[in-house]
Amino acid sequence: MQKSHLRGAALLLTLLLLLCLAACGGDDTETLAPVEPDKLPGDGQNEPALKGEINPLTGLREDPSYTLQRPIAVMINNLKQATPPRGLSNYDGAIEVLAEGEINRIIAVFYDYEDIPEIGSVRSARDYYFKLARPLDPIILHYGGSDAAYIYIKQNKLDTMNGMEGDIHNLIYWRDKDRIKSAGYEHSVFTSGEKVKAAIKKLDRRTELESKEAFFTFRDEQEEPAAPGALPGTIVTVPFSKYIKPEFVYDADKGCYVRSQYGAPHVDDTTGEQIEADNLFVLFALHKAVGDEAGHIEVTTTGSGEGLYFSQGAGCAIHWSKKSDTDFFVFTDEAGKPLTVNRGRMWICVVKPGSDVTYADPAQQTTDEPDAQSGQGDAPHA
Repeated sequence: MQKSHLRGAALLLTLLLLLCLAACGGDDTETLAPVEPDKLPGDGQNEPALKGEINPLTGLREDPSYTLQRPIAVMINNLKQATPPRGLSNYDGAIEVLAEGEINRIIAVFYDYEDIPEIGSVRSARDYYFKLARPLDPIILHYGGSDAAYIYIKQNKLDTMNGMEGDIHNLIYWRDKDRIKSAGYEHSVFTSGEKVKAAIKKLDRRTELESKEAFFTFRDEQEEPAAPGALPGTIVTVPFSKYIKPEFVYDADKGCYVRSQYGAPHVDDTTGEQIEADNLFVLFALHKAVGDEAGHIEVTTTGSGEGLYFSQGAGCAIHWSKKSDTDFFVFTDEAGKPLTVNRGRMWICVVKPGSDVTYADPAQQTTDEPDAQSGQGDAPHA
């Protein structure tokens, strides 16, 4: 009887020990759950995502602290006596076209403009500058304009800040006394990002973009910039007229073009930096005299035509088309496929068909063939 009790006690003790071991084993099983294969470190899935919005004009990623907003487009004076400009080196995109006679102007587009201390000098507009910049959805800054420009503003209800209107001048523009002395009264108007921002808020202008869709077919963000074709393109000269023939020289160390005009580097007066461009477009479009005393012209801004694209020290022939004033250019290569563009600042020159645009690579030239690596734009019809 005593042995029976002892066996019972031993059996009970054994059962209790087994239960304890089972409980402890269950805890270990939960804490040692296997790591899922797709969450292992080093497979790329745990790498931080790229931050910041993509600039639709440059394809570059903006600083995460900046919220992409509606840009401003400023009519920049490019007369020799009115240079150097201020603030132009901060541009995202620039479109350069003849104004009238032998002179040209630049409409420069800025997305992140609030910290630019000075922009200008600001001059009057022509309707075709509006037509070229309008697809970018900008607020346009100008100081006066042709009759055709004023008509176009009224007909299309453009969002502009015209300094010829007294209240607008007082809000965002001023005349630089030194420029009045050195260049003349009409070449002395400037503005600033701070003043523009305050005016936009006071006048309750729209700041949200209508669309953030890219304006170009950009190369993949992870890819390095590449030459677009086999045309030589380390030195590109674009003759708008006998008076103004800017030259773009590829700087391999910087990976971009630096611009000169009037026989000297084209510099920003504020920073002392030479104006640069990552991408250079030369578009051939019909120019026609209006026939007025001022010598105003009309420039074809819709339809289609031929052109050239340069980047990374080389170039290729391209085709451009533009359906309407509200549509941006569509660029294709010689095979008719969408043109792949490097990310970066865009400089677009619109010139007459038949303009003697030269592009060369002096490093490839020989004494026997001095012109072997130079070329010129054909004379296509717009």
